[in-house]
Amino acid sequence: MEHVERQMNQQASQDLGLSSLATPLNFILFSAVLYTAYALLRPSPPPQLPRDAPSTVFRTYTPH
Repeated sequence: MEHVERQMNQQASQDLGLSSLATPLNFILFSAVLYTAYALLRPSPPPQLPRDAPSTVFRTYTPH
């Protein structure tokens, strides 16, 4: 039983430091925040003007 207590105390006293910040969940959340910031701050494309209707061409009918 002393071995278990010693292992628990040893693991509890370890410094987590950077390893606790580099988790998959934190990576996903950080990526989502970066994408959202990019989507909000990126320049919008210039607006496109609508095209006019095609011109109507009248041709006169000349029978032979």
